Amino acid sequence: MAEGADTSMQKFDDETLRGKYCETLADARAALQLRPNYIKAIERGASACMKLGMYEEAGMWCDKGLAVSFYDFWNTWDIAILLRNKVKQRLCMCTSHFIGSTELSSVKRSVFRKDRQQWLIRGGLVVKSGVKKTSDVDTTAFFHSLMKTVLTDIGVRSETGASCEDRSLDEEKDERGEHELPSETHPAHENNQSDGLRSLYDFLIAPMADSIDGDELVIVPEGHLCLVPFAALKDKNSKYLSESLRIRVSPSLTILKTIADCPADYHNKSGALLVGDPWVQEIVTGMKKLKQLPCARKEVEMIGKILNTKPLTDRQATKDEVLKRLSSVALVHIAAHGRMATGESALCPNPDRTSERPEQADYLLTITDVLEVKLRAKLVVLNCCHSGCAQVKAEGVVGIARAFLGAGARSVLVSLWAIDDAATLEFMKEFYQQLAEGKSASEALSRAMKSMRQSDDFSKVKYWAPFVLIGDDVTLDFGGGHK
Repeated sequence: MAEGADTSMQKFDDETLRGKYCETLADARAALQLRPNYIKAIERGASACMKLGMYEEAGMWCDKGLAVSFYDFWNTWDIAILLRNKVKQRLCMCTSHFIGSTELSSVKRSVFRKDRQQWLIRGGLVVKSGVKKTSDVDTTAFFHSLMKTVLTDIGVRSETGASCEDRSLDEEKDERGEHELPSETHPAHENNQSDGLRSLYDFLIAPMADSIDGDELVIVPEGHLCLVPFAALKDKNSKYLSESLRIRVSPSLTILKTIADCPADYHNKSGALLVGDPWVQEIVTGMKKLKQLPCARKEVEMIGKILNTKPLTDRQATKDEVLKRLSSVALVHIAAHGRMATGESALCPNPDRTSERPEQADYLLTITDVLEVKLRAKLVVLNCCHSGCAQVKAEGVVGIARAFLGAGARSVLVSLWAIDDAATLEFMKEFYQQLAEGKSASEALSRAMKSMRQSDDFSKVKYWAPFVLIGDDVTLDFGGGHK
């Protein structure tokens, strides 16, 4: 008798809780009708869907939160952290079969601390969803440990045999944030690399591999996942992911569709701004005096010859001059010192400044500066030290790369880590030659990676894997003036 009463009471409690979650979800939906970007409503809607087992709708709520944080991240940087804490979202990924169409065909997947959520989305409709218990292992801790192992084995920060300019604005001290790579480096072991990259593939890609159609993969990463070298992940046949798929990254599914829906005539169709090795010898950050970057100058001069464009270098590359030209070109390429914490870049100080010693406002290209410019570039390439490794929030990289997208750029190419100067020159040469021949940005990236893999000097993963294309896939018209 008591056992039956307990069962009835449990059923009553479950139904009562379900009713409360349904009521919370209804309130959240109503709130969004009045305030489409209301953070609390998004948080509560996502949480209620998770409690009710409505995983596909939970994914849509989470993506809404990512989109809101992208468009208004000055006031809503914490939205994805709220979602992470309350909904425990760990990963969103999507594959697009035809980017640029008004319909979005994709697979979206989320990994929770001990669950794996999957969504198959075609034409904007969820046609398949599921939840699977992974194990009693904390998948987040497992992923962080695996990432550290892989990046160390790849030799990302190994100084052995490296010849790389210091393009960092930061002082040399060990103040790693949770997103930075371990300082301990060891000689790369090919077997370790393969094992780690295969494990990452199995953890992140394999559960959805059968659902990927076509030759293009668009990934919406969260948190530490923005540092994953997806191009280098290996399947069971030891084939790199980038060998069969052109890979891009997007802040959210909503942003992906918004970029695709942008009017064709909005972005500039011609013009290039190439910035390299600005005059920085007057700049001192903390106790560090910046040095010139001759390899950065060589980089933009090489690109200038390919595109038949004169680059801005030395004292010509002032902050004011760069800001003046940003809104009038289709391509922006910046090779300069960068701040690891934010990805912001150091330019030549403005000559008409009021102070004798340059202040940050005189030379630093900040997120605020970029957002205030009416940018209409199709492609922005940021080759500053760790330009893709800005502050890691739960919604992904929040730095100047993302600011360029928010300011109006259609796509941004960044590097997750610094590589040898000779490797950088080789990559950029191949990438821009492909662009100049009419290849799309993703195709040019794919071919440049392939060329590096097949070369004698730069076949190692650390040389070709750090480059990431964020946003849309664009094609540039250089008017036949390239070489």
